[in-house]
Amino acid sequence: SSYVEGLSPSQDIHFKPTGMKEIDDLTSAVEMLNKRVINSLKTTSKVLELLRLPIGVFEVTRESDEVTLTEYIYTLLGYEPDTVISRDQWSSIYETLTAQPEDDHSDIYQYNAHWLRIVETATDTGSVGIILNVTDDISEKKRLVRELDFDALTHLYSRTSFKREVFQAIKSSPDKIGAMMFCDLD
Repeated sequence: SSYVEGLSPSQDIHFKPTGMKEIDDLTSAVEMLNKRVINSLKTTSKVLELLRLPIGVFEVTRESDEVTLTEYIYTLLGYEPDTVISRDQWSSIYETLTAQPEDDHSDIYQYNAHWLRIVETATDTGSVGIILNVTDDISEKKRLVRELDFDALTHLYSRTSFKREVFQAIKSSPDKIGAMMFCDLD
């Protein structure tokens, strides 16, 4: 039992034969179940990869000091697949992943050159979460906002954006003196 308790969830189980048929049959069944669980996790990762969904899953449990991650998260973090990551290491990694939140979204964070949506929920045994790479969506949104805010020819603020920025500047510093010059750019 102490051998099994010390195993990682993604680690293969191998029992030594005892010579007692009933015990050996039971340990063989446990070994097969272990292989099925590991294959199920790998299959889920492959299905997500085939769907071209940039998504990974993580699980933190109170019973284990190790965090379970799908292959996409290892790749995103630059780790070799099946690298053992402890709860303490994961806590530090998670803090890094969530250090730079996106202004308009409470669950989107900038990590290196990526924008990641990170959603986590509590379970009976700890927590489980997903990390979805939404870089393309955020980049497109920022491009569209930029197109709305700036004139394509002059690269100056559009009338609406200029008005918004001027009102914001006046509101934030109402006692300052300023000047405005108008040029008609037909």
